[in-house]
Amino acid sequence: MKPMSGCALIGAARALSGIRDGAVLQHSVVGCHWGSLAAGMLQQPDDFRQASTVVYEENVIQGGTELIPQGLDNITQLYPDAKVIFVISGCIPNMIGDDTESAVDRWQEEHPEHTVLYIPAPGYAGNENDGIERALLALLPLMAGHETAENEIKRETGSAADQNFVSKKLPTVNILGIMASDPYSINDLQYLRRLFAGKLEILCASHQCTTKEISRMGQADMNIVFGRGEKLAKIMWEQFGIPYLRCEYPYGIQGMRMFLQKLEECLSVDFSEEIRKMEKEADRVVRYSGMYLTTLYLLPAVVTGDRAHRPGMKRFLQDELGMDVTAGFDADAGDQDQLETELQHSNAVLLLGSSFEAELAERFSLPLVRYVYPVVDEVCLTRQTLLGAEGTAYLVQQIVNAVMRVRYKAEGIFRALRD
Repeated sequence: MKPMSGCALIGAARALSGIRDGAVLQHSVVGCHWGSLAAGMLQQPDDFRQASTVVYEENVIQGGTELIPQGLDNITQLYPDAKVIFVISGCIPNMIGDDTESAVDRWQEEHPEHTVLYIPAPGYAGNENDGIERALLALLPLMAGHETAENEIKRETGSAADQNFVSKKLPTVNILGIMASDPYSINDLQYLRRLFAGKLEILCASHQCTTKEISRMGQADMNIVFGRGEKLAKIMWEQFGIPYLRCEYPYGIQGMRMFLQKLEECLSVDFSEEIRKMEKEADRVVRYSGMYLTTLYLLPAVVTGDRAHRPGMKRFLQDELGMDVTAGFDADAGDQDQLETELQHSNAVLLLGSSFEAELAERFSLPLVRYVYPVVDEVCLTRQTLLGAEGTAYLVQQIVNAVMRVRYKAEGIFRALRD
């Protein structure tokens, strides 16, 4: 497994970890369980529902299907309120030919009160994105058919003494591609819900939802796809007639404005007031941070990250902060050796990525801003978002502070100015 791109099992576990009334049972060795547990629990430590059958050496020789009923019995005791259990099989059971699916089916027949869905996701079947796509497709049996959603709001008009109410159906969307283990993702979702209030309803965000919300996904007017989940979106288009919109993650003021304008075009909603307020707040941010912003112009930087986040971050740095992104490295497609080569030729003074890049950042004496999964050496204990004016100010703060902490380097890229 390449550390930066991960494996299919880790991806599948990540995609399902945000279902608040579900549980994940990994049928694999304990290391797989620990890997996804370590990164996932930092983002949602209060409610991370995962267990493992713990495949041992003797199971490799004799088979491990007897672990399935034991594991399912245990996980239903651990999480008695789980409305769905996802069984994900890893490398070893698939390599030795365990009939995991039949074992799951037999247990399901004996326990009809539980819903169990099986997902084969051996690590060698692909990277994290492949596992994410497999897991999201597994949600289809939980969805009801496409119907007209009965979403009405009451808009108050007239004076306080004479209240009239007008019913209005809100456009509805699902959000795909973001994971609960992505840094700030839950805070970002809360920000979007506040921003959309009264204009647009999020029926289901796959990284923070319930089985009831999943069942309503087929009623949405549109799917919003951030980098991942397009396979599910295409099938929902074929089965339910729901169109989908591929979007960059909306970092920055311009990024959020473009995102809202796309929604306006597709769903006939009006976000002009929200955009106006956001831009007014952004003016305030610029006034008190202008001196620092000018120091970022043409600052060479390297951005690494997954397909859901990296394009939006690269655009934000280039178009809104005026930085020179000398390399944009796709973590889904490469490894750290490739990134090291990129850094050697980038002349960068700043690196944006994950905790996986900490060693490289130290080796090249680069400040590292952690914005994308996995982040295992920082926590966020507040409601801080990376979106909108507040998120823009926070990102600028993180970037400026990181650069200011860099020790003086006589051999740095601006050495010619001192000669």
